[in-house]
Amino acid sequence: MLRDSFDFDTLYNRRFPGDIKYQIDKEHKDVIPMWIADMDFKSPDAVRIALENAVKHGIWGYMSTDEQYDEAVISWYQKRQKWTICPEHILKTPGVCVEVSALPKGALVEIEVVAIIGKGAKQI
Repeated sequence: MLRDSFDFDTLYNRRFPGDIKYQIDKEHKDVIPMWIADMDFKSPDAVRIALENAVKHGIWGYMSTDEQYDEAVISWYQKRQKWTICPEHILKTPGVCVEVSALPKGALVEIEVVAIIGKGAKQI
């Protein structure tokens, strides 16, 4: 099973310069970095090998996705969330922050509601 190839038990020292998670507690003494993210774990061998192959290729840039990508996303939502989506429902974006920042600028349709919680948040 694929899940068996992931190691979520080994602890790694992530306290080094440039690691935002552990630098924040130096700047903000009242913040305890208790979130867990993929960067807290060693990447699976399959990811490392794919990255090594991409580096060997030597040409980097913006890449488009294909039908296989859409099928993988659709399958993931169906298996884990019991949610059937169409390829047209998949919005490809370079990152969550980019997309969230676009929401207040009119990217929503009339029936959608989004709550962004944070300092200065307003009821939508």
